[in-house]
Amino acid sequence: MTEIFYTNELLDRARHIQDELADAVINYYFPTRKKELQELLVGVKDNSYQPDAKAHESLQLLWQNIFQHPAIADESLLKTGQAFFSKHSSDLMLLLGFLSLPYCYAAANGAEVLVRSNRIKDEPEKRLLETAEFVFDVVAPNAFDHDGKALASIFKVRLMHAAIRHYVGQDKSWSEAFGKPINQEDMAGTNLSFSLIPMRGLRNLGKNIVGEESLGYIRYWNLIGELLGLQAELLPASMRAANVLERKIRKRQFKKSEAGVILTSSLLDYFEKATQGTELEGKSKPFVHFLLGEKVAKLLDLEVELVRQRLFQPIPKFIKLKNVFLSKEDSYLNSLHRFQEQKNSIKTNSSFGLPKGVSSD
Repeated sequence: MTEIFYTNELLDRARHIQDELADAVINYYFPTRKKELQELLVGVKDNSYQPDAKAHESLQLLWQNIFQHPAIADESLLKTGQAFFSKHSSDLMLLLGFLSLPYCYAAANGAEVLVRSNRIKDEPEKRLLETAEFVFDVVAPNAFDHDGKALASIFKVRLMHAAIRHYVGQDKSWSEAFGKPINQEDMAGTNLSFSLIPMRGLRNLGKNIVGEESLGYIRYWNLIGELLGLQAELLPASMRAANVLERKIRKRQFKKSEAGVILTSSLLDYFEKATQGTELEGKSKPFVHFLLGEKVAKLLDLEVELVRQRLFQPIPKFIKLKNVFLSKEDSYLNSLHRFQEQKNSIKTNSSFGLPKGVSSD
């Protein structure tokens, strides 16, 4: 795919396209059968899940679209992407919080959906851990095996997104100028925030990333994106296409917004609390500023004094941040173990729950 495909006309259309299959499930079960759907989803533990006779046809079709997707049999694709994550796991997981999430918050229209979730604003640690858990589920060495969790997690997240769209659609404060909630363009940008954006972060921190493994990781997340309902025309087939698509979306969607500033502030408050009493106290903001770059940081009100920018040494601080938030070593198992410790420390409920609504406050 080349740059010519990523026209404003294509992306304008994408802002009004959502996820027909997942939305059909929610349209059937909400509001009167929501409890029934929740009970069905409790049984979605791993990739062995199959809906029973009680499941509506719409849920059966969504299950087929995910669990019987032909690309999940591509062992070469899966192994390449999983190997890249295993090689850089703790780095990638740290960049998820310090780069990928605030990057998404800079997309003003997409941030309007996120800021309507009290969970994201008021419990950023749980939001971060839930996102991290999803990433671990979809990139684990056995993620797509029979006893893996990739397909199960994607299935539940896809329905969660559809439920959010349902509630936002009822929110009188929602403006058509934002586009449809959780639309194809926003989904494409989010998908890049899990693949292309953290790879840029790795390079900014002095990591040597070769082109072949970069493309392999992009293609791996293309598969995840497609399973999450992203249309094929928004899945970049090359590194050049990925960079072109990211730049196009950034130029169209990145601007200062109250929603983006609120979300970023909430996330940074958590980072500051997590580093209290360590030598990293007060360093989270300049680190995020360094990773995002001056232009994007300004959109999120991340103004950092020039003297602090110059004194901040990103690579040594990055290594110390890894020791605070994740594992000292880039090992999938080490990173997963440290994540489980963090998750257990806040006693978060890992069982999937459909959202109860959104807030426009």
